[in-house]
Amino acid sequence: MSNLFIIGNGFDIAHGLPTKYADFKKYLSDRIKINQGIKDNDEDYIKITEIPSLPEQKIWCKKGVCAEYWKEERLIYWLIDEVSNKKSDMKWSDFETYLSELNIHSVLEKWGYTIDNAMKIQETICDISGFFFRWINTIDLSKAQKKSNLEKIIRGDTDFVLSFNYTETLERIYGVCKHNICHIHGTRETNYEEQKRKDMVSIGKDYCNLIIGYEEKLLNLKEHNLLYSDENIRNAILIAKTGLIKDVDQNIFNEKAFFENIEKADIQNIYSVGLSYSNVDMPYIREICDRIRKSKKIKECMWYFEEYDSTERRNEFKRKITEAGYNGSYAEFRM
Repeated sequence: MSNLFIIGNGFDIAHGLPTKYADFKKYLSDRIKINQGIKDNDEDYIKITEIPSLPEQKIWCKKGVCAEYWKEERLIYWLIDEVSNKKSDMKWSDFETYLSELNIHSVLEKWGYTIDNAMKIQETICDISGFFFRWINTIDLSKAQKKSNLEKIIRGDTDFVLSFNYTETLERIYGVCKHNICHIHGTRETNYEEQKRKDMVSIGKDYCNLIIGYEEKLLNLKEHNLLYSDENIRNAILIAKTGLIKDVDQNIFNEKAFFENIEKADIQNIYSVGLSYSNVDMPYIREICDRIRKSKKIKECMWYFEEYDSTERRNEFKRKITEAGYNGSYAEFRM
């Protein structure tokens, strides 16, 4: 008999780890202050009221990129801050939705509609996942606060985990076998030397395996084509925007073996921890429900929510999961 854990960012937050959007924004803000020699004025977040200057062309050398990234940091910070109405905190799913609405048009309007400027913006936007990679690697798991009730439930060698997080909390803190864990959006670099090498070479998305972004349906191609009349500029910006799309179908295909193992296992309980069941999460939930229905071993299954979730929130989760094809029972548990 096995359990399946489905965990989102709320799992790490519940363990005392600083993995909120506000923590990422603070990281970017602090880096900008340091790189520009800005003395801390007791404000948590720097205020950038004007569109920053565009980054310089990257300088390539023998071992990789040698250019400094402070201008990229400023531009990314402004783009995210502007589209989110300067919110200091929000759900990660909201942040990823905002990535589909970045005000690139205003930047080009100020600095000129040239292919060079469009290419610089393209490189900067493609590096968003790289800045995220650097930040998530600063999270210190030694400060995680283990949950006693959860420790009693988890069986490290037989349980399965679908994780939407980038950290290895379950492996490190609860000893769950890494071969039974699917990090559907990738993991941070746990090898320090390899992490250092990736930081030295580049911070672009091709140098880390983290997947952050929005649903493909949020990309408004009609509006995009109207904004950018020049074909070369239009294509350059489109490459940047599509680079931030989560290819859910491809992710599921890549982790086919994990979902097949779920179908073959004798899953009795599903524990949902820290997941918001946003629209971009639901294809994975549907895949799990489909595997449960097809399974010859799984006869009865209980789906558990955290006890502290409100009744309204739990009912909304139940509705979404039932619509995804689950026909079992629901219950609550205390973590």
